[in-house]
Amino acid sequence: MLVREIKKEDCQNLAALSIYVWLHTYAGDGIRDEISKFVLSTFTKNEFEKIVKSPTKRGFVVNSGQHLIGIVIVNLDSYFDQLPQFGYEIETLYVHPSFQRRGVGKRILEYLRKSVGYKSWLTTWVHNYNALEFYRKNGYRIVGEAEFILSDESHINHVLSNK
Repeated sequence: MLVREIKKEDCQNLAALSIYVWLHTYAGDGIRDEISKFVLSTFTKNEFEKIVKSPTKRGFVVNSGQHLIGIVIVNLDSYFDQLPQFGYEIETLYVHPSFQRRGVGKRILEYLRKSVGYKSWLTTWVHNYNALEFYRKNGYRIVGEAEFILSDESHINHVLSNK
């Protein structure tokens, strides 16, 4: 397993991986217009190319051989409750479902701590029990709540921090 910074050449595969993981996690009841619109407009090659060029975001991928199996995007300029004490935001951490529970996510967090810094925060859906357990095992605790809006629907997320 190799963890490295994302490159422009990764962006198409990052879009596909992100759509796959997001749908696997959040579309358990099936696909509907709001979900399709969200994933097809959010997880695009162009959006990942913007991250590669961004001065405030960094992205890293995990490869297993020639296959991309994980991604993490961090925002170095985003603060929970406007408090820098919580560190940078982990905007996205996705691992291909076939590689979950095999140490990939833990390896990503270890890489982040060495290359970006220890203190970080993130949000995750209150019903994403696998992610909540993963983060708890890796030193994160719930410090607040945030709202995720999908079309006109509100979904509550936990805010977690390792501070």
